[in-house]
Amino acid sequence: MKTILALSIGILFALFSCNTTTQEDADLEGTPVKGGPVVVSFKNPHDIDARLQFFSISMNDSTWTGKMHLATLYYDDTQSTLNDNSDKPDMIFDTLAITPANDYLVFSHSVNYFDANEYILQKGDSVQIEYKNKRPRLTFQNRKILKYDANFDSLARSYFKQDQYSPVGKFLEARGLAMAETMSSKEITSKNHKLTFPQKKARNLGIIADFRNKFYAETKTYLSKENSLLDSLKSIKGLSAVPYYFYKERNKYLGYLLDALTDRLSQPQITAILKEHQVNRLGYPDIYYQQFLEAIEEKYIQEKVNFIDNDKPSLWDYRQVFDQVDTSSLFPEKDRNYLLTKEIKRIHDTFSHDDFIAYFKKYESKVKDKNLVNAVRQDFALEFDDRRSETGSVVLTDLSGKKMTFDEVKARHKGKVIYVDFWASWCGPCREAMPASADLRKALKDKKVVFVYLSIDGSIKPWQKASEIEKLSKYAENYLIVNTSTSDFLKQNKLNTIPRYMIFDKTGRLTHANAPRVESGGVGLLLTSLAGKP
Repeated sequence: MKTILALSIGILFALFSCNTTTQEDADLEGTPVKGGPVVVSFKNPHDIDARLQFFSISMNDSTWTGKMHLATLYYDDTQSTLNDNSDKPDMIFDTLAITPANDYLVFSHSVNYFDANEYILQKGDSVQIEYKNKRPRLTFQNRKILKYDANFDSLARSYFKQDQYSPVGKFLEARGLAMAETMSSKEITSKNHKLTFPQKKARNLGIIADFRNKFYAETKTYLSKENSLLDSLKSIKGLSAVPYYFYKERNKYLGYLLDALTDRLSQPQITAILKEHQVNRLGYPDIYYQQFLEAIEEKYIQEKVNFIDNDKPSLWDYRQVFDQVDTSSLFPEKDRNYLLTKEIKRIHDTFSHDDFIAYFKKYESKVKDKNLVNAVRQDFALEFDDRRSETGSVVLTDLSGKKMTFDEVKARHKGKVIYVDFWASWCGPCREAMPASADLRKALKDKKVVFVYLSIDGSIKPWQKASEIEKLSKYAENYLIVNTSTSDFLKQNKLNTIPRYMIFDKTGRLTHANAPRVESGGVGLLLTSLAGKP
């Protein structure tokens, strides 16, 4: 069967190697899209190995680096991710249900450390992922598709007889390869103690550049072959117009990225490419254009600024990045706005409240798109909230924006035992416990017990999105803490790590400052016992 497939595609190459985009606009306009959420379900536990293994000289042992997320759904201006749960081999991912504002979204799923399969999904789609032989296999359950709509990336890697990894993947992950080399090379590690951090930075950037140059020619050839394969498949109606358009646009910007990162594009050429860019007509996130844009910022600006602390570097000084993006002639206004928005968010996550407010004022004066400015202000509304500095209470906001104190929540539930779950969108263990929490909440629904969820997220949007995913968006007792850093109660009870649970009795008195975790077998019995007391 493999031989027949390879032969048939080979014939197609010979027949249809020219570009066949003359009907592209008509094909795209004639593609109907129904409404409804996009649903992604999973048939079995994943068996994907998304790690790069190597030997560490300093550790004298094997180690690895890996992707934080095994899969990502890109839609509108946000994304939903699935973390790699290789340490839980029997766990099946929860079903994802997303309702994008635009008609299409991008679903990217890793097949190893370097490569991913990417799919275009549309409103109303219901797809299932089955893992077989260390590969994700996607099946559409709601509509018929053309033969290669759901497996183009796998087909291309197989047809072009790639070894374990594609050249595109190796080029894009040159940074990971460079890290592995710097940690596993005796020659490199033996010189570390003689180098300052800026010298190490320069050396590491040189190693990354060497890897990119090494893979450049092979990667350009691969992209060219892939484009010809796309044209061939579309010509024989093996690939629909929408995925064809996505893959062609992806390869175009990957080509630009390769040239830019290997110094084959001048800065005026880069500016011309950025100016010519048009938002894709289908409305899905332009993730490869954004990757190209962010790579340009990193190469020409970020890599030239200081670390926050050059003696102990861990983060770049994003304030300097912001200032240089603002004055750079590289970027058209729309891209400058995008990058300044990215940097103001990184400043918020990295620096003090005062630094954020100072740079937000700069941001507000520089970015003329008021909708964008207002969206950022809404995302970081806690920074502008007058009650963020209160000390004598725990100030909360619900999803509608209504403010209250935790004392008011306790008063409303007087006569019931309150089980408080402190969590955050970024806390993996917290979110892994949510299904068990929902089950226990349901089991105790007839008892005098109420579950209260208090998030310590530093901004509203991640909490909102996580609440939706964890099925808390319609649960009344789900709040974001406004004054996490100033509340005396939280300081006195040393809320330094999460997940953390507390129990308050029927009078509102704290009885268990470190209550059992929701997954523990005894917490249900404990809550039942406390609820039974007068």
